[in-house]
Amino acid sequence: MVRKSSENDTAESQETTFTMSPTVEVLDLEIVLSHFGRMSRFQLIVFCQVCFNLIIAAWHSMGISFIGATPQHHCSLPPGIQLNSTIPHTINKHGQLIYDKCHMFSNLSEGNSTVPCGENGWWYSDEYVSTIATEWDLVCDRTFLVQLSSSVYLGCRLFGAAAAPTIADYIGRRKVVLVCIMLWAVLGTGVAFAQNFTTFTVLRGMLGAVEMGGFLANYCLVCEWFDTRQRAWAGNAIYLVWAVGVMSLPGIAYFVRDWRHLELIISVPLLLFIFSFWLLPESPHWLLTHNKAEEAEELLRRAATVSRLKLPPFKLKLPSSEYEEKDEKTSAWKQNMIGVIFTPYLRVYAVILMLVW
Repeated sequence: MVRKSSENDTAESQETTFTMSPTVEVLDLEIVLSHFGRMSRFQLIVFCQVCFNLIIAAWHSMGISFIGATPQHHCSLPPGIQLNSTIPHTINKHGQLIYDKCHMFSNLSEGNSTVPCGENGWWYSDEYVSTIATEWDLVCDRTFLVQLSSSVYLGCRLFGAAAAPTIADYIGRRKVVLVCIMLWAVLGTGVAFAQNFTTFTVLRGMLGAVEMGGFLANYCLVCEWFDTRQRAWAGNAIYLVWAVGVMSLPGIAYFVRDWRHLELIISVPLLLFIFSFWLLPESPHWLLTHNKAEEAEELLRRAATVSRLKLPPFKLKLPSSEYEEKDEKTSAWKQNMIGVIFTPYLRVYAVILMLVW
């Protein structure tokens, strides 16, 4: 009996199989990102999506050079009136003799006295079909309005640069990118249909705010998909793409001489982003810092699959709070824009960047 029982135990032990589960490593996010190398397939998809947006951002940023361009002009004359006997000559800054842009003779029989261009308005050369300067006569004593519009645009960009990163820290980079791109497309299209200078300036100011907000959210999203060794390279590549956008705009403006058509051409393509938005991932850094480690891990595994990379079994190491032992309120303000001012090394970086820009 004893022998039979022993044989049964031996048989059961032989039939029993043991499966050893793979060792799951706890890894820092930067180590996981380092497996993707310099530019994996997934990172390339993210980079190309952002580059598309940044090229359009460059178009809008420099578009006022063509939208607000002022062609050669002088006072418009009634039919049958000779130009030489009605418009005085003047010397421009290059020493060339040209027709006066803002005055005409009041009455040839009363000497050479001049008056500003009257009710007939101005004549413009055919260099452009239409610009805001020619459509709303922003010349002579109204020339400053073009510069005023640019100042409003740049001031609103400053507001967007301050607000968007803070919002992105709360709700995520991906959501900020989507909202900014949609508003960007709508406002850009609205600018093209503006019926007066005030509407144009207000809409373009709002456009500047969402454009800069979208730019910074895109920039952060791209850089946070690269490890620290590749992040500088990715950031510099973004500005090279920006330069491509700046250089390509004159070619577009050469063929599109109507400012409304030009504004539509540089705005409507943003609507294409809707069809590719589902490809844009959230930043793994943002997910990890907002206690969404499992979502970040799943996203990294999906990125590895798209890139045909094999990641070891891992769990992400949760970031340790630098201010765990400090008062909660103190920790909160040190992690927002005010913290840049009161943190020494961040203050130095901020001053350097302001001087560079």
